[in-house]
Amino acid sequence: MENRKVLHVLTLIEGQGEYGGPVTVARTFRDASKGTSFELKLLGGTRVQVSSKLGLEIGSHAVLVKAIIKKYSISSSISLKMVTEIMKSIQSSQIIHLHFARDLIQILSGFFCILARKPFFIQTHGMIRRKNSWISKLFDFLLVIPIIKRAQLCFVLTEAEGKDLKKVYAQAKTYILRNGYDFDKWSLVRNDDSNKIRVVFCSRLHATKGVRHFCELAKHYSNDKRYVFEIYGPDGGELFWIENFLKDYPGDNLIYRGSVSSSEVLGILSKSDLLVLPSTYDPYPMIILEALCTGTPLLVNSVCGQSSELSNIYPSYVYKGQDSVSLIQAFKKLEPIKTDLNVRTQIRSSCRNIFGIESVWENLRKCYEQTTEMRSGGK
Repeated sequence: MENRKVLHVLTLIEGQGEYGGPVTVARTFRDASKGTSFELKLLGGTRVQVSSKLGLEIGSHAVLVKAIIKKYSISSSISLKMVTEIMKSIQSSQIIHLHFARDLIQILSGFFCILARKPFFIQTHGMIRRKNSWISKLFDFLLVIPIIKRAQLCFVLTEAEGKDLKKVYAQAKTYILRNGYDFDKWSLVRNDDSNKIRVVFCSRLHATKGVRHFCELAKHYSNDKRYVFEIYGPDGGELFWIENFLKDYPGDNLIYRGSVSSSEVLGILSKSDLLVLPSTYDPYPMIILEALCTGTPLLVNSVCGQSSELSNIYPSYVYKGQDSVSLIQAFKKLEPIKTDLNVRTQIRSSCRNIFGIESVWENLRKCYEQTTEMRSGGK
């Protein structure tokens, strides 16, 4: 039997993590599908030239796009070549899986699916929440709700995200599909000989990620020589603030390392002693699963979608509160130390069954299977 072709449409496939979470999710699904009856292809835009060799290696097709409106650099990214590629790829696929947000690439893909009468799923990654301005409501009524309405299912990460989506369209057919990770992707090795305790923030520099709280945490320990605080991630609106903060920073233990590619993330985490994610809104961040894969301890806010499961994983710590004072208090309670190989092994083994990709892919495969069977039965 010929493999059934599934197209995953991503807004951006970038080399420096500007659109990291959805890309990691799609690549994890693609890798999990190997050897099954489904053949997954990834299609997305890129704002940097990508060699054809690289495209083949990552199992995806990246098309050069450019922002039409500079202020909305991601949501307005498009090109004529991208439009053509979307149409061609949708036509040649049996199922389409949109990693959906309010952007040109996703909205065009949704309407092309409807016009081509192709079955499609949307996965919102917490990116579709109700906005109250009349312009936003009109935008959703004309361009977002028609796509949500016609999707086979709307994949959400948590019940809370499902409720948020139904505030946009009450009849949305939501289905909880949690993120998973391939825990065999990384071999546990402790390869950091430094005496410093490395505390890292690794995410897009967006206000909801709480990077300012992380900087205030570092400032509280600016005279403590045990710690070094490192920030990794592309700008999401907070980089200007961080650069000004660093100009007046009293110590030398807070460093902004810049953007990193998805292939570098696991290596960074494996050399870190604590990942801090003080988000104010984060349905199910993939960086947490990547940290667990490398056995890195976590300090996360309770708003993170995995917080209930993480509270049972020692020596990680889940705290409540959305300010720097709450984060500092939690850091004091946790008292991070150098992480040895035994601790990393313990963390990974305790969460593998909870967050492994195997069960997540099986749920997604069943959704795909039911759709293709329904289509076959209707012929």
